[in-house]
Amino acid sequence: MGMTVCYTQANSSLLNTLQVAGDPEEILERLEALGEKAESCYLDKMWDGLHCFLTGASAGTPTENDPLSEAVLGKGYFFEDEESDYMAYLMPEDVKKSAKALDAVDLERRKAAFSPKDFQEKEIYPAIWLEDDRDSLLEELVENFNALKEFYRAAAESGKGILISIY
Repeated sequence: MGMTVCYTQANSSLLNTLQVAGDPEEILERLEALGEKAESCYLDKMWDGLHCFLTGASAGTPTENDPLSEAVLGKGYFFEDEESDYMAYLMPEDVKKSAKALDAVDLERRKAAFSPKDFQEKEIYPAIWLEDDRDSLLEELVENFNALKEFYRAAAESGKGILISIY
């Protein structure tokens, strides 16, 4: 088992409520209550790889004010407790910026630049970056990128924010 990511659409009202809640358990309970009522996108363990694919850096060093970094990791954080699951969010106006940035990505350029060795040297999670697996890893990154891009486009069109949980 490893750390997986889930992106969940949420309206501004819920995001504002969760911001003041501050308690990780309460936030998780509210997320679970959303259940299947909310649109979600799961990228399994590829969140750090996708972050590096889009920004050139590990998710451990997010790029401030970069809508691509924010698309993967969020912009606001519910709490900064190292012992808790990672819980972040983007408000609807930030979702629109990230959706626009994802749409503008030159995918062919990113694919050509992809180097499993580079990911391995940067210690990108998960530790799967082998040159022999380049084609299948690239296919998985592109598949996850396209899923995230479509998810953000739909959220932006419906005026939703996004909750991001890595657990």
